[in-house]
Amino acid sequence: MSGFQKEITASTFGPELTRKVVTHPSFKTLIHSNETFDLIIFERFMNEALFGLSHRFNAPYIVLSTIGYSRWTIEMAGNPGYTAYIPDLYLHYASSMTLWQRFHNTFFDCFVKLYRHFVVLPKHRSILRETFPNAPSLEDLYYNASLIFMNTHVSIKYAVPSVPNMIEIGGFHVSPPKPLSKGLKEYMDDASDGVIYFSLGSICQSKDMAPETRDIILRVFSKLKQKVVWKWEDQNSTFTLPPNVRFEKWVPQQDILAHPNLKLFITHGGLLSIIEAIYHGVPLLVIPIFAEQFMNAADVESLGYGLKLYYTHITEENFSYLINELLINTRYKENVKLRSKLFHDQETKPIDRALWWIEYVIRYKGAPHLKSVTLNLKWYQYFLLDVLALAIILILFIVVLIVVCLKQFCKNRGKSKID
Repeated sequence: MSGFQKEITASTFGPELTRKVVTHPSFKTLIHSNETFDLIIFERFMNEALFGLSHRFNAPYIVLSTIGYSRWTIEMAGNPGYTAYIPDLYLHYASSMTLWQRFHNTFFDCFVKLYRHFVVLPKHRSILRETFPNAPSLEDLYYNASLIFMNTHVSIKYAVPSVPNMIEIGGFHVSPPKPLSKGLKEYMDDASDGVIYFSLGSICQSKDMAPETRDIILRVFSKLKQKVVWKWEDQNSTFTLPPNVRFEKWVPQQDILAHPNLKLFITHGGLLSIIEAIYHGVPLLVIPIFAEQFMNAADVESLGYGLKLYYTHITEENFSYLINELLINTRYKENVKLRSKLFHDQETKPIDRALWWIEYVIRYKGAPHLKSVTLNLKWYQYFLLDVLALAIILILFIVVLIVVCLKQFCKNRGKSKID
């Protein structure tokens, strides 16, 4: 899909999923109960009407952005000028965009804003009125987030400007490694040349891969001296595996990434997987499948701690070349080790930071003092269009005044010559 198709598709099922939530019996029971809450935490994912819960329970709310910085959360916080340095999550660009990419990114952002304003938000307004009849306007609720938790960190992607209530907690889900199962541990311990771990995540599963693509990958793996652990969900496969490839229906990903013999992680490019790889200092080959994974893959390659390969571009030649490049060229390992060092060198653990800020928001009743002053501006004030209009008026006034004065001067001079 193109970025435009992705946006239209996602914006179609977003309100539909939100309506399924608000009409669910358990949800109805909750909002008609006598429950009270000090704080509400939302994931920001096409669910604007659900912000009515903040009004219903008279509680401040925090937004969790699972994909890090994006237009979905930057706009809520009033962060400035993001289209120049943050690519849209539906495009395939890294943060270091070319002139054409910035033009495309800005044009796409304008399209998204118009489509959202005229097509998407009216649906959410309707759901909000039906579910929370006495709630304020959707805009008032939307721009009232106390904090935005960003699932990223400067060690993971590029450093970007952010307002005070945008808090980076990337890696909050990472936990210390636990011992592997006996069979998997022995398999990895005995790998004198190292191990490659391959997983496409939980949503897109390897077992659904086209047989011809699967066979290409297996042929490449069979020629490697490294062992391979492949998360393969179907344990009843009838095809033959190379002797150096092991299928596992489920893999404790964080624990296997921590093993000293792991040399490479082949992943779909979900942000949690990338964060875990950085935490443990493992280079990446990213095969993005959908959503923001293409953007993540571009950033991984741009920052030099991995390479990307589109699923539709998998051939025996380029798959083999990229794997060997990542295994042989030490710069990828060095770059990811530096990223790992930066990640670990923080003043507090991400989860502790998140908990501290949650309690802070509760202590200060929503902490309105943290919100950016830009949220108080109209759109034309934010983009300084009123200042530009005033400047144009003043310039025109001065030009007209000069012209009038010159005409009067010429007229007076002509009269004096006649006299």
